[in-house]
Amino acid sequence: MWRNGATIEERKQIVRLLLRRVEVEVHNNTERVSVCLHWSGGFESSYVIKRMVMQFCQLEAYEQLLDRVLELTLAGKRSPEVASILEREGFRSPRSNTPISSMMVQKLLWEQPRCREELRNPSLEPNHWRSDDLAKELGIPERQLKDWARRGWVTATRRPFGRVWVIYADEQEVARLQRLHCSQTGQGRPKPPEELRTPAPIPGKSVEN
Repeated sequence: MWRNGATIEERKQIVRLLLRRVEVEVHNNTERVSVCLHWSGGFESSYVIKRMVMQFCQLEAYEQLLDRVLELTLAGKRSPEVASILEREGFRSPRSNTPISSMMVQKLLWEQPRCREELRNPSLEPNHWRSDDLAKELGIPERQLKDWARRGWVTATRRPFGRVWVIYADEQEVARLQRLHCSQTGQGRPKPPEELRTPAPIPGKSVEN
């Protein structure tokens, strides 16, 4: 009868005859919902289903999602690539259970304080500098240091959304950059010698510009 043209009202009557009670529990206001069916005759069956929620923060795997977005972004991946990786790993948007878009990735990064802080003020390994701090140490304009980074004259990584250059410079590199700056003074600014425009690699790591 259920499968052969029963009306909505008839189906409601069937359910009332077969079920004594339905218990629904939403887990911590997330998308995960437990449903327990108490059938006539004493049998019980339990299920876990997913519901649509309005915000990312309601997803049960929200913190895991944030960690993954930040990890991929700090590794130098742009938002379209991050979104593609998230889709392959099974992360979905909250409202429609569709793949997370690149716009959603950017929204997640900028709406979360800890993500903004890490992108704008990233934690640094030893002998790594933010471009503005290294420029002050060298006594040069930051734009000049960024120009060197674009030319490949320093070992640098650019944080995608924060627009932050992170530059490797140990004591020897700082001395080289000071000599490089001196070689760029004067009229005409001749091209510096190769030894002054060749950056030292980060020990134990490949060079990434």
